[in-house]
Amino acid sequence: MPSSDPFSIVHLFFTTNPTPKEALRHLKAGHEIRLLLDGREECALFYQQDQVFFEKRKVPTADVEFTVGPEAIRQLANYLGGGVGQLGITVIKEILLGHVQIRVCGSVVRILTGGYLKIIASGGPELLNFLTQYGLNTLPKIARFIRSLKR
Repeated sequence: MPSSDPFSIVHLFFTTNPTPKEALRHLKAGHEIRLLLDGREECALFYQQDQVFFEKRKVPTADVEFTVGPEAIRQLANYLGGGVGQLGITVIKEILLGHVQIRVCGSVVRILTGGYLKIIASGGPELLNFLTQYGLNTLPKIARFIRSLKR
């Protein structure tokens, strides 16, 4: 029986599912993402040595922070797979539903040069078409949106 512990669910998702690895391989060395599970359990997500790492620890140099609520964690536990585009759409829908909050912690330059835009681009036409629905169809518009998330 799979664990219902939020950390175990998210850890299993990121470290065994090939889709996050396909996306996160674009994240440059030294760049980390902070995840706050249920809004309180701090974890680090990063890519190195050709694999995804998800660790329970403080992330003082995070570029981006995702606060992931219980419903989004349930979605990860039940995720049936698909490509990077489908995963990106799933994450964006969870943000729109309020189950995930995103905050840019690092500089916009670190975001623009750290591989984050390549992660988005790896979602292909499926993700880019979805983003177009929200007016995010060019690099300058995406950069402005990223600046708006810097709080």
